[in-house]
Amino acid sequence: MAHRDTQDLNVLAIDTSSRHRTVCISTADDGTLRRADVRDGGAVSTAIPESLAALLADGPGAVIVVDGPGSYTGVRAGMAAALGVAHAGGLPLYTVGALTVVASGVPAGDAPCWLATDAGRGAVYIARLGPPDGWHRSTPVPRRAIAASLQLEGLPVYSADSLPLSGLRRIDPAAALAGAVPAALARAPVEPAGLTAVYIS
Repeated sequence: MAHRDTQDLNVLAIDTSSRHRTVCISTADDGTLRRADVRDGGAVSTAIPESLAALLADGPGAVIVVDGPGSYTGVRAGMAAALGVAHAGGLPLYTVGALTVVASGVPAGDAPCWLATDAGRGAVYIARLGPPDGWHRSTPVPRRAIAASLQLEGLPVYSADSLPLSGLRRIDPAAALAGAVPAALARAPVEPAGLTAVYIS
């Protein structure tokens, strides 16, 4: 799939990596949020078609999907939906990591901190965001850990999920996904055969 000029694109972004919600948004290529459809709970197989129906009328010029880590079923469902939209419209397809999305919701100057999402069964996917002169917001490296065993060094923890972690600061999942759009578009689009989910055991 050829790389396209992303200037002034309307971008459809899909995040179904969470066990708790489905997030589909329409943004400008600079991440300015235009419309959001956030659905808490319920089956992802039902939520995605309903969310997309509300946003496809905006005429997307590119598609972004969160490729994990996260819910096995959710990530796969979101990727399938993104592939379908991209293929049907001949649109470039981009990916972004779940913790990169969380990083995009961290206020400027709040690093160092932790980024986390729910991994189920008392575990989290977590990555440390270092000081401003030594970290790259677009490339946090996640690991899976039991929440109760984490040593968080007194640093704040940012997440869109309600987690049993001290220092938790909740972020808006739609705004965070919009904030990750420029980083995703800065990468080369993926070919359908190269679209793979990120799973961490």
